Amino acid sequence: MNENEITTKTREMLLGRLGDEERSIIEASFIADEKLFEIVRAAEDELVEQYAFGKLGEADRADFENNYLSLAKGRQRLALTRSLIERSKFAATSVAESKTSIFAGFAALFRRPSAAIASGFAVLALVIGGFWLSNRKPNEVAVQPTTPTPTPATKAPETVVPEPTREVAERPKNPEPKPEPQPTPKPERVAVPMVALIAGSLRDGGTMRQLTITDATRNAVFRLKLDSNDYRAFKAEVVDAEGRSISRSGPMRASGSQVDLSISTASLKTGEYIVKLYVMNTIGEPESVADYPVRIIRK
Repeated sequence: MNENEITTKTREMLLGRLGDEERSIIEASFIADEKLFEIVRAAEDELVEQYAFGKLGEADRADFENNYLSLAKGRQRLALTRSLIERSKFAATSVAESKTSIFAGFAALFRRPSAAIASGFAVLALVIGGFWLSNRKPNEVAVQPTTPTPTPATKAPETVVPEPTREVAERPKNPEPKPEPQPTPKPERVAVPMVALIAGSLRDGGTMRQLTITDATRNAVFRLKLDSNDYRAFKAEVVDAEGRSISRSGPMRASGSQVDLSISTASLKTGEYIVKLYVMNTIGEPESVADYPVRIIRK
């Protein structure tokens, strides 16, 4: 199947329009194929966003609510998508208001009489200076002063240097001190920042956890708190506010009631991200466990 056919089948599967046998075939395919998994995830993101923006037709909306939203992970995914949409709207409004206030400040400056007079004098000075430069004659070539020829001086008599005696000639010179070895500087160790994340903190009325990094930061650790530890292995994926995948982990094991996810910070910018935690169920299929929102601040 090509990409369009895969996207169509994924939408039908999420809307509950496929039989059990056909659904099992599709799920087994995208688990084993990384590229196919990306297409399936993109189709799911598109369907959730269309519902959140009210762009689904009546039949699709009814099937979406009866099938996708009947699952707890589907409702969690929708709540998180709506939260990111609201935050994106707020950020866009703040930028527009900031630009408006800057132009309004310049306009108010030139409306004041004192500023208008000062601006007029500045323009007049520029005009007079330009006129003077355009009409200025080039300076005449300056006459270089003649350097007098030096009169040859009388040759001084040669100075006879006495030869050193044998005792003086054989006296050893003081040896030069050897430079002391300089200690090799040790490379500076940069601490790895860590932030503890709790699933569903935004939906429960909590605040979004933050992690501050710099250009010197190479790695960071997300400590994911677990409600229960009933699985042997986990996988994690970090996505940005647009739903693009930033990083994926290999199999991880829990330590008590938490999982530590170590990622590279090279592709992290200031903004909001979601850490998605998955487990492999008894039939070998990935199953979403929880979503962990986090805000990254790069300085």
